Amino acid sequence: VDGSEQVCQIPARYPLRAESDERFLRASVTEWQPLGNDPDQFIGQGQKMWLSDSAEFSLLSLQQVAFDSVESADEP
Repeated sequence: VDGSEQVCQIPARYPLRAESDERFLRASVTEWQPLGNDPDQFIGQGQKMWLSDSAEFSLLSLQQVAFDSVESADEP
């Protein structure tokens, strides 16, 4: 909101299962597995992704991220 910049560290891969294979360890792929019986929830394996309603972005391919704030009608 104030235009400041921050450096941060974000883990690049999802937590691994004991039986995960090499491609997940290297975070060279991302696969989604159903989470329980809910058809709308999934858990990732491998490289972390950021998702929007129109695209997927792998964390290791991002060079810069900018967030835009949206003021609500309640804010002055």
